[in-house]
Formats: sequence, C-alpha cells, structure tokens
Amino acid sequence: MTKSKFKFLLKYGISALVLFFLAMGVGRVIPAAAQAGILDHVTVTPASATLVPGGAQQFTAQAFDIANNPVAGATFLWNMASGGGTISPAGLFTAGTTQGTFTNTVQAFAVQGAVIKFGSASVTVTAPALGPLDHVTVSPASATVALGGTQQFTAQGFDAANTPITGLGFTWNVAAGGGTINAGGLFTAGITSGSFLNTVQAVAVQGAIIKIGTASVTITVAPGPLDHVVVSPASAILAVSGTQQFTAQGFDVANVSIPGLSFSWSVVAGGGGINAGGLFTAGSISGSFLNTVQAVAVQGAIIKIGIASVTITAAPGPLDHVVVSPASALLAVNGTQQFTAQGFDAANISIPGLGFG
Repeated sequence: MTKSKFKFLLKYGISALVLFFLAMGVGRVIPAAAQAGILDHVTVTPASATLVPGGAQQFTAQAFDIANNPVAGATFLWNMASGGGTISPAGLFTAGTTQGTFTNTVQAFAVQGAVIKFGSASVTVTAPALGPLDHVTVSPASATVALGGTQQFTAQGFDAANTPITGLGFTWNVAAGGGTINAGGLFTAGITSGSFLNTVQAVAVQGAIIKIGTASVTITVAPGPLDHVVVSPASAILAVSGTQQFTAQGFDVANVSIPGLSFSWSVVAGGGGINAGGLFTAGSISGSFLNTVQAVAVQGAIIKIGIASVTITAAPGPLDHVVVSPASALLAVNGTQQFTAQGFDAANISIPGLGFG
C-alpha cells in the first residue's frame, strides 16, 4: 500500500476501507452459476422404508450442485452405517431379523475429485403381519423311548406363510396308546412295546380355528444284563495285507441290543493285527484263523466276548493263463452266448482286476 493510499483511508474512514477491499477482490462472492456441476449434496430415495425381516427395498441416489441441479455421471458407494440389514452395490437393501428403527443407516457416497458427499435414508424393521392359524408342528416328530421312559414334546403354531404365531396354548393328549402325556407335553412310555403312529397330539385353538399337530412314538423293551456279544462279519476272506472293518454289538438274553457298550479288540490266534476301532489288517501268512478276532465288552461285573474268523489267501503271482467260460457253446443261427474270462497265476490262483480284449 502506498503512502498516498494510506492517507486516503485515514481521511475517509471505514467506507473507504470497504471500497478498498472490494477493489482488491477480497470477500467477492462466487456466483452460483460459477459453481454449477460441482457436487454439493446427495439425496437417497426413498428417505425411509418400513420392511418385515427378509424384505427388500431398492434405494436410489442422486447427486446435486449448490443450485440443486442434478450432477450427471455420479457413481455411488452404498454402505450400512448402523445395522438393520445388508445392502448390495446397486442399492438393494435386505432387512435383517432384528426389529427396530435404524436412523440414517443407509448411506450413498459420491466422489467428485476431492469432494466427497453422502446421502442417507432410514429403515424400520417390523414384525410381519400374521395370518390366522394354519397348522401346528410337534417336535420331535418321532421319538424312541424305552419302557417307562420319558420324552419332552413341544408344539408351535404357524400361519399359511409358515410364520410362527406366538401366544398360543396347547392341549396335549395321547390318541393311539403307547403311554401318557401331561399338560406340559412330557410323554411317559407305557409297558407295551411297539410303534404308535401319530399318537401324540397337540391341539391349538384360535377363535373358531382348531388345528392339531402330531408325533409318533416307538416304545422299546429295556434291555436286561449283558448276555452275549456278536461280531460282524462273523468271518472274512482277505488277501495278504488286506483289511476288514469289524463291528460288535452286545445283547441281553432276549437278544435285545444294549446301547452304550464299548469294546476291546484283540487278535488271539494269529492272522494279522487289529486296531482299537476294530480294523483288522491281514498278515503275510495265508491260512484259516478260526475265532482269531475277539471283541470284549464289560458291563459291571459281567464280561462277554464276541469272535470272528479270518481266512488269508496268498497273493496271486504273475498271470499264467486265462480261462474262458463256457469252453464251448452250441448256438442256432443268429443266436447269442455270453462268455466270461478269468486270469490265473501258475498255482491257479485267480487274479482280480484284469481287463480282457
């Protein structure tokens, strides 16, 4: 600033000062027209939505300049800020299972150079409107219970869209025998074994609507003390180094299976080895090993043993000859005959897995 300009300001005061700054360009307001096309704000449509769990809502976004003119070519990044569901890159929102109002949870971000703006929308997730009672489901749908044993059943009512209906009361009864049931759905098996189809019933009443759910029960005889053990298979034929999985089951004197037993496996007469899970591996010596596999079960002071036999066959040698069966055939004109072939080693031991051409 020159000395003469300074004297001018002192003489004419504040008015001259304002005129001076205007002349220098300070405080100049940029016209709105000059800001046209510059990103100023983003609007999300719709601004709010109410959905049931699992419902969907398509949101769209539009960018505007300061004069509220649309900004062409803007792209948007969609984001969920405070829960309520999920949103796709294209703005498709899917409501979650948690009910409530999620304010400004949907966000659409737009970027233009160094300018970042976002718009938001709110979502309310509400319980679905329930239809009238349509059907009742009893859980479990079937149960196996020992004589005198118990099984807890539960029931749930649904509308036609399979939406659970809360607040229903159920009346329990046994329609086809097998035992009894109390008001809380606790079934107690009777003294007769057998299968009782749809015997458990849960009745729900909603106004004039009555619906019934059912479940079936199988009553089994409670096993007595351990009487014997059965190993399966009872015998096996294996090649050298071959394997065979054995299993064991304990039974009472009436041949009722006893659950929950554990077994100790062993090989007592040679032929190979067996692991703790009953997997037998044949040794290198061929022959028959009678009752060599043993499974021992212990129930209190009772000890019972099941057995199985193993035959180990020699591994075949190199292919020596092939036998076609039948060796001859008598056919009519245009008749057919199926032939088969088998390869053998020099000791006449069959060789598996051969292909014939």
